[in-house]
Amino acid sequence: MANMGSEIIIRPELRPCEVKFRGEVKKALFHKWMTYAEIIKPSLMIEGDNGGQLQCDQAIVELENGLVTIVPPWEVKFVDNAFCEFAWAWPEDDKNHSKEKEGD
Repeated sequence: MANMGSEIIIRPELRPCEVKFRGEVKKALFHKWMTYAEIIKPSLMIEGDNGGQLQCDQAIVELENGLVTIVPPWEVKFVDNAFCEFAWAWPEDDKNHSKEKEGD
């Protein structure tokens, strides 16, 4: 029987990506997703907005020069093709999910 060690190692996985930062496409390492939230004060205008909280997801990335910054999800393009690590179990006769569709 194989030796079942009791040690569990968890390490964050960095993924290479390209991000649009200050109008330029830059090489970066993706660290993780975060939720950014900001309090919006009520408007002083009559019948103005009541205020509340603005919340959105952001990516924490590290640029080649070492700068760590946040960017919105639509500015991140992963370049490691992680889909190759997964098996897609589509039925062979399912034409909507064929491995290679013409025109893609």
